[in-house]
Amino acid sequence: METNEKRIVVLKRIIGDMQLKDFANRYDIDPSYLSQVLNGHRNLGERAARNMEAKISLLPGTLENPIIDPDGSSVATLSDHMPRAAVANEAAQFAEIATPRSREILLKIANAAAQGRLSDSDIELLDQIASRFETGASKQPALASARSHKRLRERLASDDSLPKA
Repeated sequence: METNEKRIVVLKRIIGDMQLKDFANRYDIDPSYLSQVLNGHRNLGERAARNMEAKISLLPGTLENPIIDPDGSSVATLSDHMPRAAVANEAAQFAEIATPRSREILLKIANAAAQGRLSDSDIELLDQIASRFETGASKQPALASARSHKRLRERLASDDSLPKA
C-alpha cells in the first residue's frame, strides 16, 4: 500500500462513524477538501499530512504509523494522552528556556522521528545522552566532559549509516 493510500485508510478510521461535515467542522478543516482527499481526488502529501495531524491532535507521523488504542478500536490521539492546551503550554515553556541551537537540534530529532528515520541505535544513543542529563553527569568537570564528547564524536564518525562529508 502506498503512503497516500495508507494515510487515507488511517484518516477514515479516525473519522469513524462521524459525518464528514461534522468532523471537518470540529477540526476546522474545509469539508470539500477533506471529501476530495478521502475519495482519492486529491493526494494527502507530506506537508498536508503533518498539517492534518496537527489539526486533529495526532502525533506527527501518525497517519503513516498509527498508534492504536490497546483495545484496537481506534487511533490514539495526542489529546488522549494530554489535553491540547497542556501541550501548547508545555511547548511554549520549552521555547522560552531552550537556546536557539538546542531548539534547532531538537527539531531535527523530532522531524527525523516523525519521518521514521531514527534507527534503534539512534534511539539508544539519544537515550544515553538524555540519561546523562538526568543523572547530572552534564555538570561534570570540563576535562571529563571533553573526553565524553570525544568518545561520542568518535562513535558518530565510525557510524557507517551516516553520509561521509
